This record gives sequence, C-alpha cells and structure tokens, in this order.
Amino acid sequence: MGLVIDSQSAKIGVNIYNASLNRQSREAKIGIKTEQAQIQIDSTMPKVNIDQSQCFSESGLKSMAELTADYASKGIGKMYQGVARIVAQGNQLAQIGSNPIPEQAKYNAYGQFEHSFGIVTMPRSRPDVILIKGQLDIGVTGDVNLNYQPGAMDAQYNAGKVEVYLAQKNYMKTRYEKTALDLKG
Repeated sequence: MGLVIDSQSAKIGVNIYNASLNRQSREAKIGIKTEQAQIQIDSTMPKVNIDQSQCFSESGLKSMAELTADYASKGIGKMYQGVARIVAQGNQLAQIGSNPIPEQAKYNAYGQFEHSFGIVTMPRSRPDVILIKGQLDIGVTGDVNLNYQPGAMDAQYNAGKVEVYLAQKNYMKTRYEKTALDLKG
C-alpha cells in the first residue's frame, strides 16, 4: 500500500537587538574677570577739648566780658542790700520810744564792712574735658565677575529587544500513492 506521510517541523526565528547608550558631554566653562580692588580711607583724628575757663574764673583770671558781668551782678546785689538796709533803718527810726541811732551809726561805720575769709584750694572745680571722636571711612572699589556655563551631558538610551517569530510552519501531509503490489515476497 502506498501511504506517504510528509511532515515538517515548525521553526522559530529569534532576532536580538542589543541595548545601546549614546553619550555626549560638554565640559563646564568658567570665565573670571577681575577689576583691581582699590581702598580709599578717609579719616579725621580724634580731638580732646579742655575747657579751663571755670577754673581760671575761680582763680580770679577772668575774661573782660565775664569780669564785667560778675561785677555788674555783684553791684546790683549790693544796691538791693543797701536799699533794704536803708528801709529797715528808716522803719526803726519811725518807731516811737526807741533810739536806734547809736546802733545804726556803729553798724553803718563798721559792721557792714566786716568780712570773714576762709582758705580754699584754687580752683575748686575740674576742667571740662570733651572728647570729639574721630571717624574712619573705608571705601572699597573693585569687582569680580564670574561667568559660569555649566557642563551638560546628553544621553540617549535605546532599549534592546528580542523578536520571536515563526520562521517555518509545521505541517503534516498524508497522501496515497498507488504502488504495484509485490506478491513475490
């Protein structure tokens, strides 16, 4: 009997694409521009002022204006004291029954000119000391310009892949072929 069977196995094809990484980089750049620094210093010196006019005044060494004002105030004070004394003595004379004339005469001749003197150190006050502070102004000019360009990295990644496909289909064919019957053997 002529039964013929033809068969073919399936074949699988595989395509493999490798992954890839492409990189490009650019270096960073730094540019520096400088302007020379200059320092300008302005200063005023401190001062000490010592005012001794009060000390000199207490010691009797007065300026003309101060001496004039001092004696004018003393003169006005003595004038008021004299007027007050005259009024008081006039009031005493106006009282009937008393005789104040001898006492007033003695006081007017001697009593009003009595003085008491004390011993003191000269001058009695301290001089005025005034401190005037100095100043120090410092100015700085100059500049530094920094120009920075950052570097960059460009990366491109291509993913790999695996493709599986059917390269050959499987099949089975059966057919019948007539053959002569071999009875011989």
